[in-house]
Amino acid sequence: LDHAEFQDMCDVLQFEFHITERDACLKQCMKGTCVDRTMTAFMENDSTGPNLGYTCRYPGSIMDKIMNAVIGLNVVWVFTESVVDLNDWEEGPYFQYADLFFSFVYVLEAALKLCHWSWAEYWYHGDNRFDFLASMLMGAAGLLFLLLQQVSVTLLRRVNLLRLLRVLKAMQHMKFYQRTCTIVSQLLTTCREVLLLNLLVVLIWASGGVQLFGGQLVESNPRLEGKDLGYFSSHYQVFNFNDVPMGMVTLFVWTLGDWNDDIALACLELADPWTAYKALIWTFLISYYIASPLLAYNVLSAFSIDVYQKIDEEVQNQEEKGYELCEVERNLLLIQVEMASNGLVLHMKESADLAKLRIHTALFS
Repeated sequence: LDHAEFQDMCDVLQFEFHITERDACLKQCMKGTCVDRTMTAFMENDSTGPNLGYTCRYPGSIMDKIMNAVIGLNVVWVFTESVVDLNDWEEGPYFQYADLFFSFVYVLEAALKLCHWSWAEYWYHGDNRFDFLASMLMGAAGLLFLLLQQVSVTLLRRVNLLRLLRVLKAMQHMKFYQRTCTIVSQLLTTCREVLLLNLLVVLIWASGGVQLFGGQLVESNPRLEGKDLGYFSSHYQVFNFNDVPMGMVTLFVWTLGDWNDDIALACLELADPWTAYKALIWTFLISYYIASPLLAYNVLSAFSIDVYQKIDEEVQNQEEKGYELCEVERNLLLIQVEMASNGLVLHMKESADLAKLRIHTALFS
């Protein structure tokens, strides 16, 4: 191996590999029958070449188009129900039947997919996991409504709202949406450590703020009673240090927005002038302003902008020139095709650490 081949091999070793059986037991039992041919025509698209499983064959199939149309109808129906509720109009008896239809149609979709693809192949994909859990929840709510009348129509509609997230999946056919999701995903992965640094800074100072100001920023506090503080007149009481989560929210306001003097002045009024407690409060406020808004957040902003520009540039190059495969990756594709002929699907996915390493290499080289 020369140096370049060794680097390619190291990159490939950081891929995530999963092998799943492609076809469901029912499909294997009915292989070659008219039922199998009908299901294949219904559940798979017109793509040629080796059958590499769900990702390769389902998008653009008849079933996929039908379900996208159902999702569109579901959105229209939810909008119609919202208009009826907001205007206090009387609902027709068919409203509950429409809600039940949308509850059960998604269960039918999951059942058909599992009749065509194996459970391992189906469950490997994250969108199918969400579909299955949401469909089972809606199906159970629909059955309880029909059999026991223990579920209200309102709850049935709220459960059905989960399925509207499928609209995001349907948008994957749009190029700009795919591009945006790719960039945001890689941006979050690459900036993960810097994001955690900002969160850690806020957490540490929020814990300190709870010890310094916890339970004291209230109008009934004798030290604040009768004083004309903007903290109370502007109704900023929701920003407090009564516990760590609320302290983190308060500090996030200082980090992401303008420095709020009303909150800071209320904190300073808790101590007498020229005391150690007053000096401690000043130290807390000044040190947080330096550590978070001036340092950690500015590092995150500058780094994120550079990373975004580099990711956007690489995604654009891939769209124009395509992704260049190394020799090892080409051999893996041949193995993938060979396994597909035996009814197996080899899933290859670039690890998050490898994707981050590629961006860092391109950014700092």
